[in-house]
Amino acid sequence: PLSGEGTIASYTVIRVAPRAHAGDVPYAIAAVQLKEGVSLLGRVVGIPLDALAVGLPVRFRPLVTERQTSVGFGPV
Repeated sequence: PLSGEGTIASYTVIRVAPRAHAGDVPYAIAAVQLKEGVSLLGRVVGIPLDALAVGLPVRFRPLVTERQTSVGFGPV
């Protein structure tokens, strides 16, 4: 099992999004290195964009909508 805890290895801020997510901009996507060594891509939630940094500790947060569940990461 994975702990869901890790650190941001890289991130980007999306300012022009695909049509399905146009109302969400700006938002960040991060590559997160989990403590177990696995890397995952996910959307950053609950962290101000100006506070994002490589090495910032984060925790897995599932993002659930009516139609889908996706990977998210938020503050520890």
